[in-house]
Amino acid sequence: MERKKPIRNGSAEAYERIRQIKEAIGGEFSKQLLYRWSIEDLRNLQKGLREHKVVLLQKATVGRDRWFHLDSVGRENPLSSYDFWGNPAKQRGLEELCNILQLAGTTDSGDVQYSTFKHLEEAIVGAMQVKQASNVSQPRRALIPAHI
Repeated sequence: MERKKPIRNGSAEAYERIRQIKEAIGGEFSKQLLYRWSIEDLRNLQKGLREHKVVLLQKATVGRDRWFHLDSVGRENPLSSYDFWGNPAKQRGLEELCNILQLAGTTDSGDVQYSTFKHLEEAIVGAMQVKQASNVSQPRRALIPAHI
């Protein structure tokens, strides 16, 4: 893979990269979060992104076949995307996440990396809110109309 030149904070390249990342997050990745991932999976993903930013960026730049997760004691467990949380339906979402992290790159400015994780977390929180709202039972309609 070709090595990218570092992007300076506040440069035109940084703003363009952030725009590309926002577009990627708002597209296929958000659809995968909503339709393929459970609320518990989204919580795990959110926790993983918060706690392992640097490691995730480094692994994403190595390639999709080198994906992993950290177990409860912080050891790396290599996974194929089909093994991720034991659910092959999440493969596409995982590939999209990897693409987004590759856009952020390990050599890019702090602005690009900060924005990437901020927008990823917003997308995850938004998907959780939509799922929670759709799981809440609707209040029953009154059997007797109020005007009687």
